[in-house]
Amino acid sequence: MTDCCYAGGHGRLWFVLGTRGCWDAKVCSGVVGLHFLTVKEINKDGRLLLVLCSDRARIGLHGSTQEAPYFSPQYLINCGPGSCNGGSVIGSYKWIHTHGIVDETCIGYTAVNMNCTDINICRNCYFHGGKPTCWAMRDPLKWYTNEWGFCRGEEAMMAEIYTRGPVASCVNDTVKGSVWENYEGGILKDPHPEGNRGTTHCITIVGWGVDNGDKYWITRNSWGTYWGRSEEGAGYARIRRGLNDFGIESGCMWATIDVKSRGGTGDFWGN
Repeated sequence: MTDCCYAGGHGRLWFVLGTRGCWDAKVCSGVVGLHFLTVKEINKDGRLLLVLCSDRARIGLHGSTQEAPYFSPQYLINCGPGSCNGGSVIGSYKWIHTHGIVDETCIGYTAVNMNCTDINICRNCYFHGGKPTCWAMRDPLKWYTNEWGFCRGEEAMMAEIYTRGPVASCVNDTVKGSVWENYEGGILKDPHPEGNRGTTHCITIVGWGVDNGDKYWITRNSWGTYWGRSEEGAGYARIRRGLNDFGIESGCMWATIDVKSRGGTGDFWGN
């Protein structure tokens, strides 16, 4: 018998081979919404960031006629406080508060560090003679964070998820025996619960549950739908709750997003 509490429904799980920045995807994810969840993998610790942003933005827009955005991790890589080698979740939330974040339709993820120029912030292109011609879109729509912070421990994490939506958690997934890589369902448990609590990877926690007396977190990874086969679906995993497995309860990060975008005065041709 399973009893679950979700912060939202299922959304997209994106995967890009050979990247190192889950931080930016989780940033983009956590700022979007509660009832509609999204996931995006960009460098190994930074994608978490934007998926979280997108999750909470979608929560804030639930019931609205305004379409919820999916934020652009590539923009965060190009212009934010990080790169394809990784970055800071909280640092990115602070940066988005000042500089804003664009929709992914402005610039798609390429897994390449680019200069922060107008054309690498928001662009449009057309094909002529089999070759693309691209130009910068002036004054693109942007969204901004209102608040950000940490929460630690089982009860505080549950309260934050229940009240405002998914949270980001950085964990140690390099446990000997590759229990993460070989996960195919059930409740994932740390084989070395007293081991190193250093963090190597970030995930999104979207809810929790109890199965036959065993408590667990419902987590969403950024390794694509080929990974994981939990009851919540491909790309998700159940991780034991209450014992700080893999350091999952040591410190989670969250942010809220202002659902009112700013900008967008430039025309289609970037003038």
